[in-house]
Amino acid sequence: MRWLALGVGALFGPSHSSSVSAVQSICNALEVPHVQTRWKHPAVDNRDSFYINLFPEYSSISRAVLDIVQFYKWKAVTVVYEDATGLIRLQELIKAPARYSIKIKIRQLPAGNQDARPLLKEMKKGKEFYVIFDCSCQTSAGVLKQVSLQLPACTVSVVVVVVVVVGVC
Repeated sequence: MRWLALGVGALFGPSHSSSVSAVQSICNALEVPHVQTRWKHPAVDNRDSFYINLFPEYSSISRAVLDIVQFYKWKAVTVVYEDATGLIRLQELIKAPARYSIKIKIRQLPAGNQDARPLLKEMKKGKEFYVIFDCSCQTSAGVLKQVSLQLPACTVSVVVVVVVVVGVC
């Protein structure tokens, strides 16, 4: 609390979700603005009154991903997500089949840092070549490495878009 006596006008971070609640609680109690750069769940986190979040709104991210799919005229897309918040972040894309002629397949990555190659092989067998990943920085690195192992045997060009929205790289 010494930092308040020094004239601190706002607090930036932390980006790790395990400590952000404690920091936000202190900022709320002391009426000090809290600037965050992490994704906040809209239904759960809107009770905080003294925060500014620099991370894009989930609907903006979702709309941007849909715009990419439409720009490249993809007719079939696979959404691969790490946890349920990924489904929230990609809502506009998931709702797209009702408004556009896009087929969407939704798949979840294996829990933890498990081997995703069986999932990738299944997607390759199903000719799912346009893929949107919603996962953490750590998971995306592992998945991209596993994707690269699958590419040499693939005769069709593969397009992968990785959406990294959980955590800070």
